[in-house]
Amino acid sequence: MQLNTIKTKFLLALLPLFIGSFIVFFAVSYYMSSSALKQSAQDLAMRTGQVAALEIEEKFQQNVMTVKALVHDQAILHGDRTQRLAALAAMKEKEGADFAMFAYSDPEGHAVSDKGVEMDRTTRDYITQVRQTKKPYITKPSVSGTSGKLITIIAYPVLDEHEQLTGIVYGTIELDSINSLVGDIAFFDTGRVYVADEEGLTVAYAQ
Repeated sequence: MQLNTIKTKFLLALLPLFIGSFIVFFAVSYYMSSSALKQSAQDLAMRTGQVAALEIEEKFQQNVMTVKALVHDQAILHGDRTQRLAALAAMKEKEGADFAMFAYSDPEGHAVSDKGVEMDRTTRDYITQVRQTKKPYITKPSVSGTSGKLITIIAYPVLDEHEQLTGIVYGTIELDSINSLVGDIAFFDTGRVYVADEEGLTVAYAQ
């Protein structure tokens, strides 16, 4: 009887240690599992973002190449107004799904759109930049004064055989054109991809 009492007291003395050890083990396991899940989710989110960035970059580079192709068109290089309008309209019909407009401008900024609309772009930064550098220029996202939508403009110099600037071609992209691409990319059940510029302005999102 006394032996049983000693065993009981011994077990009762160790019981708090067992319970405490179990609680510590459970807490550590929960913390490690939670941290691992959180890290896994963060890694997956980063990979999802990287995939989205690559797809958007590929799409944008295709748009850049579309505008660049215009500077090698003989109608743009050597044609008259009618021939240039035809080249712009043909490109809009063929490759212009993402573009609101293609246009040709003289070096000073007197432009005409693929629909034949005359435009004064003499004060626009993309005209000034291309004229000064003779290099391509892509604008930051801005709100179009015509449509009220968020746009970016890809502008390329038109150079003659002596590398002299004879004109500028540019394409206007409405950035909501990439919403469908962004909307196809999901993170778990409720996570979505947003695209922002370097200043935090949202330029595309899942609708």
